[in-house]
Amino acid sequence: MTDRDTPDPTEAELALTRLADGTLREGTAEQLHARAEASPELRARLAEQERAVSLVRSVDVAAPEALRDRLAGMLDEAGQADGAPGAGAEAD
Repeated sequence: MTDRDTPDPTEAELALTRLADGTLREGTAEQLHARAEASPELRARLAEQERAVSLVRSVDVAAPEALRDRLAGMLDEAGQADGAPGAGAEAD
């Protein structure tokens, strides 16, 4: 749950979202798309997700500098934990 008391999305909702944004595996995507075409409710929900994906992708706003810095720090820390070059491990 979030601070807004909005329930977490169900697996079915997540699958529709992944279908809409193109991140669902190909075979699974084809099956879900066929199910959506056969169901007016699923078809409408998929169309809603596709509109949302389209709107989000149409926004051209850079992430704030503070967020980019924070993510860069997290990536640096993750690299150090993996023993990546420059992570404090001495090369001989």
